[in-house]
Amino acid sequence: MASSTKATTVRKAKGSSGMKGRLQRSKVHRSLKTKKPLSELSVDEIMAGDAEISEDDERGNENMDVQAPTAGKKKKEKKAPSSGHQNAMTRLAKTDPEFYEYLAKNDQQLLEFSGDEEDGEEADDSEDDGMGRPEPVPTSVTSRSEKLQGSESEQEEEEDGDKAGEDGEQNEEGDRMSSTSGKAVTLEMVKKWVAKVTKAHSLSAWKMLVQALQAAVGTIGDPQGDKNTLPTLVYRVEGTKEFNAIVGACLKYTPECLSHHIEINHRPGKRPSLPSTHRAWPMVKKTLRLYLPTVTKLLQNLHESSMQRAILRHIHTLAPYFACFPKTERSLKGTLVTLWSTGEEHVQVLAFLTIRALTLLHPHPALHLTLKKLYLSFVRNCKFTLPSTQPRIRFMQNCLVELLSIDPPTAYQHAFVYVRQLAVHLRNAYASPQKDSQQAVYNWQFIHCLDLWAMLLGQRREEESLKPLLYPLIQTAVGTLSLQPSPKYYPLRLHCVRTLLELSEATGTFVPLASYLLEIMEAQATTKTSAANAGKPPELANLLRLSKMQLQSRALQSNLLNDSFELTVQLLANHSCYIGFPELAFPILVRLKKVAKATSLSWFRMQLKQLVEKTEEVSGEVSRDRATVSFSPKDSDQIAAWEKDRKSKENALVRFLNTWKKVHRQEGEEEEGERCAVRPRVAKKVVVKKGRQGASEEEEQEDSEEEVEEGSSTRLATEGLNGDSEEGEEDVVEDLQFSSGDEEAGTSSSEMET
Repeated sequence: MASSTKATTVRKAKGSSGMKGRLQRSKVHRSLKTKKPLSELSVDEIMAGDAEISEDDERGNENMDVQAPTAGKKKKEKKAPSSGHQNAMTRLAKTDPEFYEYLAKNDQQLLEFSGDEEDGEEADDSEDDGMGRPEPVPTSVTSRSEKLQGSESEQEEEEDGDKAGEDGEQNEEGDRMSSTSGKAVTLEMVKKWVAKVTKAHSLSAWKMLVQALQAAVGTIGDPQGDKNTLPTLVYRVEGTKEFNAIVGACLKYTPECLSHHIEINHRPGKRPSLPSTHRAWPMVKKTLRLYLPTVTKLLQNLHESSMQRAILRHIHTLAPYFACFPKTERSLKGTLVTLWSTGEEHVQVLAFLTIRALTLLHPHPALHLTLKKLYLSFVRNCKFTLPSTQPRIRFMQNCLVELLSIDPPTAYQHAFVYVRQLAVHLRNAYASPQKDSQQAVYNWQFIHCLDLWAMLLGQRREEESLKPLLYPLIQTAVGTLSLQPSPKYYPLRLHCVRTLLELSEATGTFVPLASYLLEIMEAQATTKTSAANAGKPPELANLLRLSKMQLQSRALQSNLLNDSFELTVQLLANHSCYIGFPELAFPILVRLKKVAKATSLSWFRMQLKQLVEKTEEVSGEVSRDRATVSFSPKDSDQIAAWEKDRKSKENALVRFLNTWKKVHRQEGEEEEGERCAVRPRVAKKVVVKKGRQGASEEEEQEDSEEEVEEGSSTRLATEGLNGDSEEGEEDVVEDLQFSSGDEEAGTSSSEMET
């Protein structure tokens, strides 16, 4: 009692701050039950130093070092009583430095409080309060000294973890198999499931088949795939027979099972309703969410065309179900676009039919993204044009026109952007007459894109929303064939003229093209050629430019004259029903007669004379018929009716054109048959007697195939019939980089490939 009184006297002598601190500590001890957060404590409570930090405050101080407890004890460590006081003082120094300096001057003992005196009291308080055990130290608050010293238990745990990590790295495949191990699927199990699905249309049995299919598909493709789904597998498939049985059962019986529970109404002329609107949809939704991505993955990893065809037919049947899962549908469309552009012929057709079915179910906004993917894939795959790739390119163009015709306003948006990009490339070529800028226009991608949009406008000529694109497209095509008037680009000129003729005939728009054709005939009909390169010339349909050696070839000269002559006949035949045909044909007849008089080729002179006779005959008929009409040039409706009546009748020019095409088609088929029949013997003879020439042809063929496979530039024009080429005359094909539909067309750029 005397000692307690003495201590109290000493405290009073030192000041009243000690007494206040003791009273505040007792208050804080009573507030421990409620775990009052530090932010709610008063300054006096903070000065007391015994306030514990709540859980929220501990999270805020995770990065602060805490006094480590004494090492060597294996019991649970309790938090030092002074840690909360020290943290509180540290925070006080940051938040209120002036008050902290005041405490440092007037009450240094409070700042240096260690908490050793209060250990027993806090322990007693904790027991009385019913806590029973001190709070554990959070793992994130471990001090650096504790990490360096480390307790024995932590060292053992770290060693065990390191050992487990090493074992996991060494036996990664074994861990995967153990984590994904499930019940092995047997043929008897598959038969039981199939029996339940076929007889009772059991959804539970179908779900088991789907789970087995997921395990089977997990055995193919990339073994380092999505490991998050591997541990959830219920079954495992170990044999080929089981794999084939599961895949075959799912492909065969899934549509039947689904159609039994969910009936899809196909109303003629209307969009079919989605399965998600059916009342039984919740029963199959979860299983479909697992099944559809699995089938998509199966399609991505199987490369045999027969299997791809079977899966594509199955996916086409399930198209309404794919439409209910947008994310899975987008993944499937990416795979379908790849197969559409690079797959085998039947695979291409099935892939496009599936794309079309999905697009019809979700026209907006899926149509916009689908058209963009298809167009960019088309541009990438029409970079090289060979006789073997011509059918594929034409097929892709027809598919794009089919999808663009679904929604003309959307088609207008895409056509406007991409036609403008073509016009920007052409403008840049005219602005800077350099080889690089010209190659941005004179390449196969540019020509095929012009052909695509001409096909669209020709087939959808009645759509008012697409008519504003007709004039800019024609101007772009005319500017393309006028960019380089050199004779070596005559094949490209013929491509553009043929495209414009088809567009003019389909839309009834007059395009002045006769001068471009007559220029070719005037130049080639009077050019002296050499017969040294006699033989079959390269097909002009597969060329964009000619070398100097080819321009001197007599066989190639004949092809140029025949193609330009045929297009001239087609031009005159297309306009032979117009009421102004005599005035249109007069300047053409004048130039044709001059060419016939100047040429030294007798066979070509005879053809020109026949064309002149037929043109004059039709021109006379039109003049006689229009002399008897009672309407004037301002009566456009009556003029249109008169032209329509003449178009329904076949005149001399139309008959001449049909006969010309028929004869030349038969001659081409006969030449192709003779060449196929004689090819083995001729090839053998050339190799034996003219080994150098045969070897050079084989080397050129191998080089061209390697260039196409590697994606490098290729010679679109065959460099001479003997395989000779002149340096600097090779074709450089440019890869056009088309921007997206949301970007400005003028920002598209091109990268040269040499």
